[in-house]
Amino acid sequence: MKEFEFRLQSLLDLREQEEQLLQKKLFEIKQKYNQVKEEIKRLADNKKEWQEKIEVKTQQGVRAQNLLRYRNYIEYLESEIEELELQLDHWSQKLDECQQKLLDKVKERKTVSKLKEKEYEKHWQELLQKRQKINDEIANNNFNHQSSF
Repeated sequence: MKEFEFRLQSLLDLREQEEQLLQKKLFEIKQKYNQVKEEIKRLADNKKEWQEKIEVKTQQGVRAQNLLRYRNYIEYLESEIEELELQLDHWSQKLDECQQKLLDKVKERKTVSKLKEKEYEKHWQELLQKRQKINDEIANNNFNHQSSF
């Protein structure tokens, strides 16, 4: 009997390739998301540090011009954080979309993969039946050959 050949192997290969591409894309999106998240944390920490400095400088008596400069810097940090939070929302949405697409591709691949498993099992059962039939014929021929003596 011939070797097992899955008639939809090229489709299965395509599904696996699409899944791998989406996994790579998901990884890249996660990296960008995490980079933006870390930048927000870094700026928030910097803002907190400057707020504490302003508080200390205010108690020590700082010139109004310097105080204004410090507050402007904090406002700049706040606007940067807001911009980054918008980017974070964007990457979060992209992350969700990519995860859903990946789940869909995994389902598609698993469907074809299960079909392959079923066809392989059917092929294997047919092979076993043919071998059993051959063995039965051999045993029957041997019995008939021995009976004739």
